[in-house]
Amino acid sequence: VAAAIHDYAHPGVNNGFLVTTHSSIAIRHNDDSPLERFHCAEAFRVMGQKGNVFLSEWSKLDQNRFRHAVIQLVLCTDLGLGLGLINQFNVVKDEIRASCSKNKQPMVQAADFSIPTGSSKTDDAPALRRSAAKRTSSFGYPKLEYRLLVLKVALRCADISHPTKQYHIHQRWTECINQEFFAQGKKEKELQLPVSPLCEEDGFNL
Repeated sequence: VAAAIHDYAHPGVNNGFLVTTHSSIAIRHNDDSPLERFHCAEAFRVMGQKGNVFLSEWSKLDQNRFRHAVIQLVLCTDLGLGLGLINQFNVVKDEIRASCSKNKQPMVQAADFSIPTGSSKTDDAPALRRSAAKRTSSFGYPKLEYRLLVLKVALRCADISHPTKQYHIHQRWTECINQEFFAQGKKEKELQLPVSPLCEEDGFNL
């Protein structure tokens, strides 16, 4: 679901443009990953409409877990947060690998799926290094916080994966994104703003 909605209702400009032009989207979300927060808010608004509430049969706890996971996954697609996500993963990747290698038990404890509390800052290295025993479920898989981190990395990789595809597919995606970038560049020129990186069409040679 996060992958499907992560660019929902995209206005065709980036976060920097929204913030610089004091867009209503940026103002509503306090200049903090405004696009990603907008995508989430709009998607959940649609999912909450009559006939679209596929979560209605779920328990309140599962609905909260779902919403928490989707929001965290969509927010991680903000390109400006990429380095922080990589650093966060590098801090704990060995612990994740170790926890996945433990012997698995047949029963799953309810606490294994608890939503993490406390700091969620990507640079909170000491908190991320807490004991693996506290972060590993009884059946050997990482708890939700680590599983969510792996999903974030997977979604980020998928989001920018077109260079790994066959060349004609990669070229088509590149052409599409360039059209979007250049359209933003034209708007910036019209508003007498500096043209953002990658948004200058004049002299561009793909």
